[in-house]
Amino acid sequence: MSDTTYTWTIAALDCSNTDADFPAKVITAHWRLDGEFSDTHAGIYGTVSFEEPEEGSFVPFDQLTEAQVIGWVEAAIGDEQVAEYKANIDQQIADKIAPPVESKPLPWAPVADEPVEEPAE
Repeated sequence: MSDTTYTWTIAALDCSNTDADFPAKVITAHWRLDGEFSDTHAGIYGTVSFEEPEEGSFVPFDQLTEAQVIGWVEAAIGDEQVAEYKANIDQQIADKIAPPVESKPLPWAPVADEPVEEPAE
């Protein structure tokens, strides 16, 4: 679905408090990738762990932005996996719009609007 709008959200960050050189170092990001097409929504949730920060690249926790962390998440996941996640979301949306499986009422069961005849006494 080429018209799907995708939105990344960071739900939580897990931080290590044991490294004096990198206080409150982000070690795991909990993320959501949501898609919307024609008022139909779908999404996935995941986590990604990060390697040690490179020399000179550490950003103090209170200076992080969501856009920055989303960039880390996308880089850690990789373009191919991001494309697979988006394809998965597109399929979820397509299945909501035109469900591939449907439960039907049993043909021998009375329809809810039809009165059930009581036996004569």
